[in-house]
Amino acid sequence: WQGVIGWSFTWFVLLLLISAVPNAQWGNMKYAKFDPREHVGIGAWSACSTQYTEEMAWASAPSCSMQDANRCWSWHMSSCSSADFADTAGANEMYEKSWENCTAHYQCTPAQWQAACLGGGCGGSGHESQCENLTAAVARDF
Repeated sequence: WQGVIGWSFTWFVLLLLISAVPNAQWGNMKYAKFDPREHVGIGAWSACSTQYTEEMAWASAPSCSMQDANRCWSWHMSSCSSADFADTAGANEMYEKSWENCTAHYQCTPAQWQAACLGGGCGGSGHESQCENLTAAVARDF
């Protein structure tokens, strides 16, 4: 009976090595299509991506305050006050641009952006779902 366990473990390790060693990546972080961030591959001793052109400081603290989140959210939402803004075709692109702006300029978290979005009070019955859908698309469960 120990042979079965030994062979199973051996095959598992062999498959792990076959899949991980050729590309040196043990994990991949991929973002939503509209998110401008590049994919990141995590290896045993390094991380690789086309966005890493020089040595980077890891895990810097986000610098986004609630005022920053409100300001960056509103930059792309100038026509938000119209009665059916959130329900019109293509409105999601405005929400996506607002998200890109908040992450690029202020490093806002999805929760901060969502709070600013929900507080914005745009017209249309789909405003809350637009905010929640985008936040769900970019949030990661780590």
